Amino acid sequence: MANEPIDTLVKASGLSRRAFARQYGVGEQVLLRLSQGRFTRVPASILQAIREAYPDVRDVHGLLYEQFGTQDVEEAYEIWRAARQPEGRLPTTEELQAQDSALSPAQRLAAAVGSMSKLAAVLHVHDYVVRRYVNGQTRELPASMRESMEKLGWPHAEHLDRAQQNWLWERDL
Repeated sequence: MANEPIDTLVKASGLSRRAFARQYGVGEQVLLRLSQGRFTRVPASILQAIREAYPDVRDVHGLLYEQFGTQDVEEAYEIWRAARQPEGRLPTTEELQAQDSALSPAQRLAAAVGSMSKLAAVLHVHDYVVRRYVNGQTRELPASMRESMEKLGWPHAEHLDRAQQNWLWERDL
């Protein structure tokens, strides 16, 4: 189950991601993020593009069933995503402490990894989720981030969440 279902369907259409995106009016970055497992579900625009690319739904069903054991695009994506583990590593306590102390704990985490986008890639969550948490718009550590941190064996998720909330509380005073 190496290939993501949408990528499987795009390749089977005979088009590259870029050509598929252009022909069916979907975002190339959306296709890329899907292939990285950063979405929790398949966007409606992608589902519509697949319907247009495959007028005979039996073609889609056959491709998906063969690789994922289901005929449903969204279910195949969920199965594939659940089977994938986050990859990479998160920083040690020392690496976090080496970051600028003026930054929030979540900002230090993103800086230690390299950027918010790189943190999202390591955790296999959408950039938007990471960006909102790191910028303090989401006050609690999102469940998707916490789950990925636990899968990576990073023991500091609870401490990060408390430290981030305390930092935001002090900032708001």
